[in-house]
Amino acid sequence: MPYKFLNIIIVLLTISSVCAKDKIVIPRKMLDEYKTFSLGKCINTNYAKMGIDFNKVPLHDNTYGYIDIDAGLGFYSKRNNVLARYIEEKTGDFYKPSTQQGDLASANMVMYKCVDFFRSRALDAFLRKILYKRLSDIANDTADDED
Repeated sequence: MPYKFLNIIIVLLTISSVCAKDKIVIPRKMLDEYKTFSLGKCINTNYAKMGIDFNKVPLHDNTYGYIDIDAGLGFYSKRNNVLARYIEEKTGDFYKPSTQQGDLASANMVMYKCVDFFRSRALDAFLRKILYKRLSDIANDTADDED
């Protein structure tokens, strides 16, 4: 009888470890870094549309390379990638004035709108989806290489 109980525990532990291997967990730090990446792209893109090019300053910001390339996910290694399209679709017109008349007709709300985008549940959910897919693809490629 005690052996039967022990066997049941061993089987349950084996099943749970197999299930845990297949589960992809998105590290919180990675999610936070891609949110920062998205905020930076939002600000940079909208200011570029107004004629302010941060790439022309002598000391270049390496935030994008640090996050996207060094993390090994490389979304931006391909043009028109899913992350670039999403950021452009959601934030591409933030440089435009909020109103066509009055004092605010010559003002934009780029920083405010980009920070709002950065904090949004929609960005969080989107990043979780694409990060999960990319990490799953990497895990599957690694598993295929081991076979």
